[in-house]
Amino acid sequence: MPSSKPSSTERTVVSERDEDVLRSLVMHPLMSFEQLRRLHFAGLTPKPARRSLARLHDRGFASWLTGGPFGHRRIWYASPDGYAALGRRPPRTDTPVRGSAKIRHALAVNEFCVSLAEQAAARKDDFTYAHWRTEVAHKTPGGSLVPDAVLTYELAGIEQAFRFLEMDLGTMPIARVQAKFLRYCTYLRSDLWRRDYPIFPKLALVLAGPAQRPRLQRLLGLAGLVRASVPGFEVQAATADDLGRSGPLGSVWHWAGEEGIRGFLR
Repeated sequence: MPSSKPSSTERTVVSERDEDVLRSLVMHPLMSFEQLRRLHFAGLTPKPARRSLARLHDRGFASWLTGGPFGHRRIWYASPDGYAALGRRPPRTDTPVRGSAKIRHALAVNEFCVSLAEQAAARKDDFTYAHWRTEVAHKTPGGSLVPDAVLTYELAGIEQAFRFLEMDLGTMPIARVQAKFLRYCTYLRSDLWRRDYPIFPKLALVLAGPAQRPRLQRLLGLAGLVRASVPGFEVQAATADDLGRSGPLGSVWHWAGEEGIRGFLR
């Protein structure tokens, strides 16, 4: 039954789908046109997506970045007015991040999630723009833990799968990745996670950039050592090359401390 109270954007955004697109840009800053089209306009020509984004831009709710390594491709983000229209606090700057490396990282995280949404839809599972959140800070005894994304995947029945996602483009030293493993373990041991999750999410690590296979093996070894001393800490890892061929739900995931490869869900 529809709500009797209109949303904050109903009088200014032309359609409900426009509002969904704006919510995507607020929840997942920096998305390419193609990512938005695949997420919200699957099976349609590019025209409806272009018109929706044009309406959001004309109302001052969304804008884009171009140039540099991205050429003429538009990378979209919600403006401060877009955040305000949804009752959300805008970021401190007009653009979510600066620097091509950070933009590539944000696009890679969102690409993984958009691809997962596409495969979920084909399986009749539920994973939409509303099922992942980027860079949500979690309080731990040792400070703040900020996963690249937090995912809630709903299977066709009543089961749910929770994941912390970490995307490594090959720019992070192995020691920093290992240190983040330890922060996850601190969070697990603290029991603070029980405020937000019914079970502790598994950690999904995606390795992109150069030397993916050697980095995968090294990080799996480190994760296996950490996992052996911290019951309940589960790590799965895959290369971006394998994911590009099979998608996130393919049998391309290596689980720390286990032999063989498996799927994303277990």
